[in-house]
Amino acid sequence: MTQTQDEIRTQFIEDMGLMAQGDGMARIAGRILGLLIFDGTSASFSDLADELQVSRGSISVNVRMLIDRGIIRKTAKPGDRQDYFQIGERPYEDIFTRLVTRAGQNAQTIRATLERIGADDPARRARIADFEQFYEALADCARSGAERLAKGKAADK
Repeated sequence: MTQTQDEIRTQFIEDMGLMAQGDGMARIAGRILGLLIFDGTSASFSDLADELQVSRGSISVNVRMLIDRGIIRKTAKPGDRQDYFQIGERPYEDIFTRLVTRAGQNAQTIRATLERIGADDPARRARIADFEQFYEALADCARSGAERLAKGKAADK
């Protein structure tokens, strides 16, 4: 059975909601993101609320979170007082960049704790050092991902 574009779009939006929920975000944030990615256009609060059949308040909270994370951005249309939202210019690279920063900060916090633990407690030091290494590895992976995306964008130009 062949699906229509509307059916594919609806499924993509719902899948994005479930993916976001699985990553600890609100399902509606993923649905907003899915709609904006699939359509590739800007949408107002009203457009999003009507299309996704949720309250404007829920749209507002989740749009603000997506903006804060650099995933979407606010835009305007000449002569229209409404705010519009669309995918950011480099949302996926920005996500990686934020992840590199946060993972590095977390590793630094853990390292500071490790430095305060005496050498007479090697088991505790080893556990905490492993945790620090986890965040260092996460930062490295995110850095690599950002570089890969940047190279892909450069190759497309």
